[in-house]
Amino acid sequence: MKIGASAKQSFAPAAAGPPLVDSEPYIGGDRMWREFNVAGEEELEECTAGGMWSTGADAMASAGHCSQPNINWTQGYYDQPNNTLWETGPMGFTFVNAYSEGGSDSMLLDGGNYAPDVWNSANGGMEATPVTAATTVAMAGVSVCFDGSFTGTQCSGHVSIPDQCSVVEGPNPVTGIPTDVTVCNQTRVTSATSIVQFGDSGGPVFLDLGTSGAAALGVISALNDNGLTGVYANRTGMMAHFVGDFVI
Repeated sequence: MKIGASAKQSFAPAAAGPPLVDSEPYIGGDRMWREFNVAGEEELEECTAGGMWSTGADAMASAGHCSQPNINWTQGYYDQPNNTLWETGPMGFTFVNAYSEGGSDSMLLDGGNYAPDVWNSANGGMEATPVTAATTVAMAGVSVCFDGSFTGTQCSGHVSIPDQCSVVEGPNPVTGIPTDVTVCNQTRVTSATSIVQFGDSGGPVFLDLGTSGAAALGVISALNDNGLTGVYANRTGMMAHFVGDFVI
């Protein structure tokens, strides 16, 4: 989206709370943003942090189509009515990205301070839920939770296609210009109510284990049907392109 020329960066107001603004360590479900320039126009991209990953060093997962490599991301959000860009600190730097033809719509950030939890609003309040397990491709019919920073936690979706390839628009790795790319290791989820919208990209997808926490499945990738259908980059594909795994 375009931001006004007078938009200012500031520390987040005390009245705002997660996932719009958070304090370190940052966790899955937090809002994150970056600024970039296209043809002389200042633009803003908002996505969602997907969960702590370890390559041997701490990292944060998100959706690969959110940015090309070598991009800095900030935790915070754009307050459009007041044309104010709030920030609390660095979410990290995109150091590896698998968004490519036949690849995975996922990326990893480093340089931030992270913890292995996800925000969960499924029970009406906002609470940090520990990631206590990680699993591979979910079977058809399994209920999963999408956790985008715009839509919140939505657990009404069920897996319809466990593994597929999808066309997803994202920035060309060299030019940054939006480009359609066919990515694979995508899991398709459908719901009778909306589970995802723009800006949720990169957010955690997990199995709700109740009092036992959450089992990481992957990160939100794309949507259609007004958010009644969503796809996520599954853990199987992420592990095929990145060293390591979600931290539990």
